[in-house]
Amino acid sequence: MAIYRQIQTSYWQDDFVLNLTPEEKYFYLYLLTNSKTKQCGIYQLPMPIIIVETGYNQETVEKLMRRFIDYGKIIYSPKTREIGILNWPKYNPMESPKTKACVTKELKEVKDRSLIDKIYPIQGVSQKEQEEEKEKEKTAAEEKETPSAPAASIILPENEKDEYDYNCHSINDQSIMLFDRLWNKPNTNPEEYRLVSEYITAYGFNEVEFAFREAVKYNSRKLAYVEAICKKRKGKIAIEKSKEEARQKKLEQDKLLPSQCEAWKKLNLVEMTFGKKEIGSG
Repeated sequence: MAIYRQIQTSYWQDDFVLNLTPEEKYFYLYLLTNSKTKQCGIYQLPMPIIIVETGYNQETVEKLMRRFIDYGKIIYSPKTREIGILNWPKYNPMESPKTKACVTKELKEVKDRSLIDKIYPIQGVSQKEQEEEKEKEKTAAEEKETPSAPAASIILPENEKDEYDYNCHSINDQSIMLFDRLWNKPNTNPEEYRLVSEYITAYGFNEVEFAFREAVKYNSRKLAYVEAICKKRKGKIAIEKSKEEARQKKLEQDKLLPSQCEAWKKLNLVEMTFGKKEIGSG
């Protein structure tokens, strides 16, 4: 892996970057240049490392990660905790044989092969590499039949022993496993399972999982506490969404031509002087 990453000066004039908040610009730059990045644009990045290197707390990191996934700039594998930078090949072309060899080698080390398909079209992979990929997939399928350590969840927990991939299960199974794995409470009554299933449907699994972990952290393993956390976080998200909409509206207004701005000012002045009724009655 190279000890430096190339960032084009046009980064700061990119239309997408110009519309980001300072916090988002910093985090996006971090995703492109952090200590775990690789030449192929796919790399593992555990949560503790992000927290230490950026100085953000876990909640802020999770929020920013979700934003850039929604923006369509990164993809994330919950099973392997690997991040893929979309459009990476576009800005980091494999111009030299040495670079191409490095990328090919790194791609063979990617654990979640689906990330490669999304960033590097299969047409750009040699026949030999396709055969190697199929062989690895076959090996991985055989390994799945053998019991192994549970995969990581989307949000890295504080305790590695609590890691598990819940995403391939039904909502009902997810609620059961939250009690079992996070609260060590396997013999829960059906009503509690039903309530948690409703929380997952209403707030999303990630939010409910976070609330369960908070309940463990503050020694308050009650469903009322879980629901309160989910409601509070949903309220924060709504406020952030409202602020974002206001910011986007302001950006649109700032894009108006000077003549348009002047026209709006005159219109407002007329309304303030004569009122809306008089304007329409003329």
